[in-house]
Amino acid sequence: MPLLKEKIIFSLLVIFNAVMAIETPEYRLISSEGKFELREYDSFLIAKTTVENDYKEATVTGFRRIANYIFGGNKSQLSINMTAPVIANVPNKEGIYNIIFVMPKEHTLSSLPQPNNDQVKIENYNWPKIDPRYLIEENVNIVIQINGKKKGIFKVKKDTAEEAIINEVLKSKNFDKLIKDNKIKKHFYVKNRLINFLI
Repeated sequence: MPLLKEKIIFSLLVIFNAVMAIETPEYRLISSEGKFELREYDSFLIAKTTVENDYKEATVTGFRRIANYIFGGNKSQLSINMTAPVIANVPNKEGIYNIIFVMPKEHTLSSLPQPNNDQVKIENYNWPKIDPRYLIEENVNIVIQINGKKKGIFKVKKDTAEEAIINEVLKSKNFDKLIKDNKIKKHFYVKNRLINFLI
């Protein structure tokens, strides 16, 4: 998907489990499939540090730096509530990683104290916006079943008419030899998903 190739991809680090409710950034759910969700976030305040090391050491070092900041390691000795998730770049060849904590929404850029560690930066973060054009699937894979057993995949344009798909399948050499001279008693079609021929 072009959007994912062009934008920075982030992985979520599960740092700890807590009984208390942890604040998370608000988002809009664009689409979902199984456990995967495509979300769009507005901009938010972050505490960020950059570490050059291997992925494991970078995430541990970065977490400690920013944890120190929110637990009072700042000019006002202010304790700042922990939020989730902690964000890190997907591993890269350069070995340079940004580790990010999202700041609670009660704070503004002016209300957050300056870090004691100059390697921790406070800034606004603009999450990449989703271009809906890239979410449109032009083609779909139709599962072809015969008597309930999967026999193959047939690629067609999304929302192609049922009759047109059946005609194309029956013309195909791959499926013609499977059906051969058997009479198709009936078929079941699930739009953009599958066709099951009963013979």
